[in-house]
Amino acid sequence: MNKAAGQMATAGKYMEERESGLIPFRIFRSDHTPDPHESFQPMLHMNTLAQMLYEAFSRKEEESRGLLTGVILFREGVVEGLPGPGVYVPDFRQDAFRLTDRIDVRRIRHHLGPSGLKTPLAVGYFLKGTYPEEETGRLRKMSMDLAHGLSSVLSLHGNLTDYPEIAGPDHPDLPLLSIQWIAEAED
Repeated sequence: MNKAAGQMATAGKYMEERESGLIPFRIFRSDHTPDPHESFQPMLHMNTLAQMLYEAFSRKEEESRGLLTGVILFREGVVEGLPGPGVYVPDFRQDAFRLTDRIDVRRIRHHLGPSGLKTPLAVGYFLKGTYPEEETGRLRKMSMDLAHGLSSVLSLHGNLTDYPEIAGPDHPDLPLLSIQWIAEAED
């Protein structure tokens, strides 16, 4: 038997094992719904998240100039396609997420305190600079308006819910105005 014929026979055997026309996909199933902090299955894919962020924020870019909106991952594996903990800023011009080194996820966790972490995924609304108190108040209100817009988009997704909240007192090293916790919806 020649080498090429052996390879063809092996390839043919492999093709026979798979039905013709089937395209495999991956479903994340669980008979037991673990606590969101325990689950190691992704909540969603980064493309789905990017689409939702685009629908919620793209028309509001002009109004929200003083804000930086970032996806906050507190642990690895929460969003399929994003590598691990950090703050990822969507860039709708380049259709990409940028991991920012300007905001450290450990600092956010420390700022929120031990009972402050509600889910492993959130969207944070940060100040881009320093502003007078009345402008900061306007931007805080704008961050909550953006959060409510994202809530509407999340509700269309079906299996996600959110909990927007004011981030607490201003912190000079962490200009977090508000945070929107994203979790899988209860059945």
